[in-house]
Amino acid sequence: MAIHSTLDEVVGLSKKLMNFLRENNAQKDMALSIGMAIEEMAVNTVKHEGDKTRNIDILAKIEENEIIIAFRDSGTQFNPTYSSREEESSGNIEVCRR
Repeated sequence: MAIHSTLDEVVGLSKKLMNFLRENNAQKDMALSIGMAIEEMAVNTVKHEGDKTRNIDILAKIEENEIIIAFRDSGTQFNPTYSSREEESSGNIEVCRR
């Protein structure tokens, strides 16, 4: 799936992904969890990158005993272990550095 990075398109993304997973025999709770996680990632991308990100691509692949999800956007690469301003880093980023 590929969407433009707008909140309008992100909202329907999780439903499409959950439907795909359920149509391919994924358990309902697993499909819901994956759909919610991908929607949160996409919303964060739009929220933090705004106009810098043009597209969001999601690949969902179901194999025998696993579900493979790939998420890619065209925004600025994020490195959680690096911050140019030490005082602005959040607690979560600090945990990654330890």
